[in-house]
Amino acid sequence: MSTSEDFEKAVIELRERIGDSIAMVCTRAPDGSLHTRPMEVAEIDEAGSLWFVVDGDAEWVTGLRPHEAVNCSVAGKKSWVSVAGRASVHHDPSKAHRLWSDHSNLPDPSDDRVRLLEVAADTVEYWDSPSGVLGRMVGLAKRAVGADDTVTGQIDL
Repeated sequence: MSTSEDFEKAVIELRERIGDSIAMVCTRAPDGSLHTRPMEVAEIDEAGSLWFVVDGDAEWVTGLRPHEAVNCSVAGKKSWVSVAGRASVHHDPSKAHRLWSDHSNLPDPSDDRVRLLEVAADTVEYWDSPSGVLGRMVGLAKRAVGADDTVTGQIDL
């Protein structure tokens, strides 16, 4: 982006498109296979990074290499969003307390196993769709016959 104002607008758009959602976070296992799991988006920070509270002892977390490429996909109410970026695992108890959600199935945030997963966005793509079940069904039918009116785009961070 050319200016800090443009960047701030892009982060605001990212927050609006994702909101308080569950993301499907896809990582690569040591054998090269892809694994995806649902995770609550705890925060989207001012840099456009997505933050998740994770169990630091989970095999998929301990297997992450520094700045490993990952993908997070979110199905929002009106759009689908794909965030490709680089993962970093952090140990920050005060931030973990701030981001921890009581409906997660993780230990208490003061537990030493709790870690934070940051996904620094490299690219963000989105696809808008008609809202509601009926609107989505109509959209799927239109795409099947080649009359796709889905709006697509990219958020440049």
